[in-house]
Amino acid sequence: MCPAGDVKSAIDLHDRSALVENFMSVAIAVPEPQVPEIQPPEQPPAIPMPPEPSPNPLPNPAPAPEPIPNPDPTPEPIPSPAPEPIPTPVQLPRPIRPEAAIVDRR
Repeated sequence: MCPAGDVKSAIDLHDRSALVENFMSVAIAVPEPQVPEIQPPEQPPAIPMPPEPSPNPLPNPAPAPEPIPNPDPTPEPIPSPAPEPIPTPVQLPRPIRPEAAIVDRR
């Protein structure tokens, strides 16, 4: 027979391997995070599509009316009057002093 220690170590080894298997199954069961794929923005068509012809085309438009001549043409500008000459300063006579104004009439 096996000693009791061998049996215990065999059970411990079995339990450990069971734990490892359970751990692995749990680790495998966890889904990996999903990274969304980056989509390039939609591009407009390289060649623009020509406009579709309308089902009922309009008739030719009426001709543009002739311009009406201006009956009153702009008048000639009126010349501005010549500016008045700037007066030159006039030399005033010297003021008479009151002492000089006294005249001796004897």
